Amino acid sequence: MKPITREWISKAEADWTSAGILFRSRKYPNYDGACFHTQQCAEKYLKARLEEGEITFGKTHDLQKLLSLALTVEPSWSVLHQDLIFLTDFAVEYRYPGSSATKAEAKEAIKRCGTVRSQSEEDSGCNLEPELRRSIVDSSAVTSCALIFDWRGLSCSKSSARGDGLLNVKRQYGSLHIQRRPVCRSHRARES
Repeated sequence: MKPITREWISKAEADWTSAGILFRSRKYPNYDGACFHTQQCAEKYLKARLEEGEITFGKTHDLQKLLSLALTVEPSWSVLHQDLIFLTDFAVEYRYPGSSATKAEAKEAIKRCGTVRSQSEEDSGCNLEPELRRSIVDSSAVTSCALIFDWRGLSCSKSSARGDGLLNVKRQYGSLHIQRRPVCRSHRARES
């Protein structure tokens, strides 16, 4: 996989994680933000495939246009057409006053974006290390979480509100190292 392709996918996964965090937040859910990040995730997966296939694309947020380009190298992606139509408007529509996403719309956006991610991985191998995908994105059991980055972005920790453990992610020499460790009761008390 080309380095630029890997970078597109990494950014797509960051949008996927952001969408999940914004959707699942107990106190301050941000459905507009969740919808925006699902559109961005799908867009970046499409652009990753186009980069890998050496197909040029302009600056666009139109997922249908990107899909039509991607179909030349991934004809099976035609099944994504309706999902991408649904996600396209979220690039702009809910980012400004006048419209707001509902919880149901955000939930549907996450579902459809998940379909795009799965199809991307199945057909083209556009994915990060499986361990990273399972650990960071498997937030369905996490009710709320906090990501803490150091000022250089070299490491982060993710902890669930239930206190079932910490996920340490460290970037070293261009690769990510993941370690999950349990949280003791005294640590949870300090976090509160």
